[in-house]
Amino acid sequence: MASERTVSEMQEETTEKLSCPICFQGFDKLGRLNDHLDKDHGFGEPEDKALESRTSRKQHKRERGHRSHYKALEIGLSRCNECQERFRKVEEAQNCMKCGELFCKKHCQNIMKLDSRGQYKPTKGKWRICCYKCYSERPGYNDYGAFKDLTSCFEKLRNLKSEDKQLQILHLENRLVRLIDGIAQILRSHEQSVWGNFTVNSEIAKFERTVTSWRQDEEVSNCYVCGQRFGIMLRKHHCRLCGNVVCDNEITNCSNRIPISSLVNAADDIPFTEPRTDLTKCTVSIRICSKCTHSLYFGRKFNKDRTQPLSPLLSQCEKIQNVSRSILNLLSLLTAQIERLRATHFQPNIDESTRLRAKLFRTIASYTQLAKSITTLQPKTTAEQKIQQSIKMASSIFINEKLVHIKSLSIPLPSDADHPPLQPNQVPRPFQLVYNNLTIKEVKQFREELMVLKEQRFLVESMIQNCKKQRNFDEITILNSNLQELDSRITTIQKGLGDQGFV
Repeated sequence: MASERTVSEMQEETTEKLSCPICFQGFDKLGRLNDHLDKDHGFGEPEDKALESRTSRKQHKRERGHRSHYKALEIGLSRCNECQERFRKVEEAQNCMKCGELFCKKHCQNIMKLDSRGQYKPTKGKWRICCYKCYSERPGYNDYGAFKDLTSCFEKLRNLKSEDKQLQILHLENRLVRLIDGIAQILRSHEQSVWGNFTVNSEIAKFERTVTSWRQDEEVSNCYVCGQRFGIMLRKHHCRLCGNVVCDNEITNCSNRIPISSLVNAADDIPFTEPRTDLTKCTVSIRICSKCTHSLYFGRKFNKDRTQPLSPLLSQCEKIQNVSRSILNLLSLLTAQIERLRATHFQPNIDESTRLRAKLFRTIASYTQLAKSITTLQPKTTAEQKIQQSIKMASSIFINEKLVHIKSLSIPLPSDADHPPLQPNQVPRPFQLVYNNLTIKEVKQFREELMVLKEQRFLVESMIQNCKKQRNFDEITILNSNLQELDSRITTIQKGLGDQGFV
């Protein structure tokens, strides 16, 4: 009995242990309980979800691409293909999805569109990580793009714009001819009339409206040229050529009443039907906006100014520009000559350098004289006044820079040891007339050199005086040393010439 109770108690305990925790239904086996929980209570994964998870894993594997070309990773042995650093962890390595080589995270950060097999597909591929070498070697990388010459299109657009502008100018010229000829005919018809002075203004005003259509005053609230709003202090006026509403502000100069005589004289090429002699005597004025005036007369004024001679200021500017070019050329020649002279102390080179330096000083003196003459001229316009001020500043800067350069180019003049006094036994005596133990050719050469040295001495003295006025004491010391060298050479030549020298 005891054994039977024990078996029955054991069966009851097992049935109690295999009861459902939700509905308390008993089960004799664990598998049946699990099936009950999965089917009846929904703890199990549905078949469609399991299928979906399996397909997603396959799709993820397909998206990751084929790895057959990947290089295998060996911890502690594999190295980065770029920096050659060993990999000690799996997380440190990264395969390039195109070439399959191993790289560290730092050298495998580029992305490009690849297919599942690692081929470059810019349209159908997906963004995958790759190394910089594969990224830079892909087709089209760092190209300049497609090239298309649009010069012809731009030329057509520019020609159309210029043609439109020429057509607009032609319309304005035709309106100007109609307007001036019509006003001249009205004035001629009222010459003999006693009451003509009372009616001529009204007839001219009526005729001006027929040349072009005027915009209504109610439609416009701002000036056509400057954009200012009309009011009590700013009245509305109509341009007689374009018909737009403009103001008469003296500051903006949007419109002006211009005499017919001035309009006719400024446009010699416009074919007026009325005689020009009668039109130039006309005293009637016409209001024209600044835009129409610019379109009609700017090109004509420019062409007329080109044919006229330059003003005194501009002609002096052209001269000083030519002199400055001469100074630059002489300075470059003198620099090259002195470099050759320092290499070889040859007497003809010294004479040539001395002549070049004297010529350069004379050119600088003429430059300063031209600059002073420009400052004394009276400018006629504001533009000429600005030009005069600019030339004054530029000339002073130019002279100071070139003088500093000239001071650095000291000519190594020969001393008395290099150029001893002329002795009778040292002078060759050709079959020519001889003066003071010197031939005529030698006398001429020494006289020319003496003239050049004296001119150079005069220029250096004038420069010293200018430096004293400007208190440039550093430059005075350098110029004084140059003056002493010139004086020593002059005395040497004068002793050699004797009575044949200059008084």
